[in-house]
Amino acid sequence: MADRVQSVLGLQPATDADWGDRHAIELQDKPTAPGPAGANKGAGAAQPGTAEITCVGAYANPWATNPGLEARLVMGKVPNAHWSPGTDTMTAVANAEKGTVATCPTLLAILKQISGSSGLVSRVNILTHGRSGGIGMQGEIKATSQRDKSDPNDVEKNFDIGDVYFRKMSESFITTTMLAAPDAAVQQELPGALAKLGSNAVFQVYACDSGVDESTLKALAKFFNRPVGGLKAKVGYFVDVDAAATRILARNKTGVLGLDDQPDPLFTIRAAGFKHLNSHPDFVTVSP
Repeated sequence: MADRVQSVLGLQPATDADWGDRHAIELQDKPTAPGPAGANKGAGAAQPGTAEITCVGAYANPWATNPGLEARLVMGKVPNAHWSPGTDTMTAVANAEKGTVATCPTLLAILKQISGSSGLVSRVNILTHGRSGGIGMQGEIKATSQRDKSDPNDVEKNFDIGDVYFRKMSESFITTTMLAAPDAAVQQELPGALAKLGSNAVFQVYACDSGVDESTLKALAKFFNRPVGGLKAKVGYFVDVDAAATRILARNKTGVLGLDDQPDPLFTIRAAGFKHLNSHPDFVTVSP
């Protein structure tokens, strides 16, 4: 059985030589109302929580009806193309851990998932694509390649199979700016979500580059008034492919990639789920 694949969840420079996910900015931002000043101090329950929630990003798998092509992409057998994990892969990884798993395409959806918990929450995991400066809760994985020789620098016109593009960024791309000035719907939902956070609640972010400058982690910690952890290194998804490379057998393992986008030689753990990534030396936790 072949057991090889990794997908980089990070921003690569927008050049034709890129390998990995490429994130294009879609300008759909709109003015937002001023957010609450400072951390949301005093919010949350006084008792510890026990419920665990994992929110995964909304990225449809473009090869869901073509498992043979997906397997070949995983094995690196398709020229000028690569594989990127969709919601199905992230969900499989999340289901390897305990707790409720839900697809959350926006910050508002994350809040609603928390506020709708039947009990107090002890841990919220966010598993999605990201880049330095923010995490994207929804987007598109390109199913085809395209080149526009007349406009080669336009990332919306030039892309490879497997490139990841963030979409609806004004509501789905979580940044320090969004968290400092949330829109009206987020502000309305926030108190209910904070009330469901137990005194022991923590947030953990598993999206490539989400912890590089720690600014997004610090903004999340301030927003929720809870500790937030994130991995500075690149998250790799390792899936099992059948010997004939016709289909994926399992897609629930993660590991860590090095700067060369290959498995980190100093951290060789590839295991089901994601919590083992917390033991990596580049996993950081910030306080409100």
